[in-house]
Amino acid sequence: MTVIARITAGERENVAAVPLAALDNIRGQDVLYTAGDPKTGTLSDPAAVELGISDGDYAELLGGLEEGSAFYYYPHD
Repeated sequence: MTVIARITAGERENVAAVPLAALDNIRGQDVLYTAGDPKTGTLSDPAAVELGISDGDYAELLGGLEEGSAFYYYPHD
């Protein structure tokens, strides 16, 4: 018998959230890249960010980037 369950430990509405796929970890610090070259796939200018709760796909962004700031990532299939 197999059971798949989802337990909600917390929930927030109307928050800034970023895809987990966009995050990298540099020396134990979560970062988002604020520049990228689509021709080469090179990401640059990492900015340290503070994260909150996650749903497994997205994480709440608590700090590190100003509202409206751009970040770059290349999603993997």
